[in-house]
Amino acid sequence: MTYVFARIICLGIEIRQGKISPNNIRDILPEYMESRSTALTTSALNSQQDKIELTPILKLIEKYSEFSLYNLMFEEEDLVNFFDKGIINKDAFEQFIKHKDELDSAKGDTNKNPSWKYIYNYFELSDEEYNTRINILLNDLENHRIIKINDIKHAFSILFSLLRVKVFKSTNKILLSKGKRYVNSVMHKISECKKSERNGEFSYSFSGEKIPEFIELCDYIDKKVESLEKKELPAKAKSLISLIPDNFFDFRGQISIKGSGNQQFVRVPIFNYININDFIIVFESLNPNNQRIIINLLTERYAYREILSDLHLEKSFLISFSKHLKSKCRQKKNTLTSVRYEAYLEEINRFLIRFE
Repeated sequence: MTYVFARIICLGIEIRQGKISPNNIRDILPEYMESRSTALTTSALNSQQDKIELTPILKLIEKYSEFSLYNLMFEEEDLVNFFDKGIINKDAFEQFIKHKDELDSAKGDTNKNPSWKYIYNYFELSDEEYNTRINILLNDLENHRIIKINDIKHAFSILFSLLRVKVFKSTNKILLSKGKRYVNSVMHKISECKKSERNGEFSYSFSGEKIPEFIELCDYIDKKVESLEKKELPAKAKSLISLIPDNFFDFRGQISIKGSGNQQFVRVPIFNYININDFIIVFESLNPNNQRIIINLLTERYAYREILSDLHLEKSFLISFSKHLKSKCRQKKNTLTSVRYEAYLEEINRFLIRFE
């Protein structure tokens, strides 16, 4: 923990003195990896200073070599915004504190931490430590123990990176092929099945993120996951509807960005997979108060334009629901039901306009 904040202080000093700009933070890991891949270690840099003009970033890394500045632990963009605009990503900082026990990739319980974390900072390992930990990682892959999407990406990212610095024997083409075969082998038991960000999980960027074959592998994984998710969505849609009316809290937590649940369908067009007739039956079985709750939750769901593009497939669901409300208004003309349904219809039409 101390080292993490020491790195941030070092950056602050250099930025304040004008030696680097906040935007240069994005270059720290790429330049470090490039220097390592060409055998320009700290000792090599010292012995070649007359021959090589060091970039400001490499000078910075050399100056603070004891703090391993390339391993910043926070997302680069969060640090850029912090030093450039004074903006703190409160959620990221709280998550860092919450998971601080996992931040040391060379410590911890192997039952809790995936094996790739123990070799993530491989430049800091002795040869003996490296040999032990790479064998653990390879054994986990051979026995299909790594089944979380992000863990799979990190494992192969590290292998591509090790291949680049020539301490792992293979080729990018062979490793790419092995990666695809591995994904095909574990798709049936994959856990936390969702497309993950290419930047990696909090505090761990992908060390091989600029390697074309790794990028291709990530795209392959994402397409596989997307295909699997589509197969699972109809069943998940039925489960979602079953939460009404007894568990509005969980229902909201899954579909609304304001919900306190897992929000798994906030950007997933789950309503496209809900049978409109089943939804109408459930809706009509509700009392007026619970019907209003459903309309309010839909209002929350479609209130944010930045996620509407992900939900465009739900437009047909809303159109069908709108038609039902219109029909109900005609059937119940001059009744309180008609008045309520006209108000519901007005809300639904507002959603539809946002999709245009």
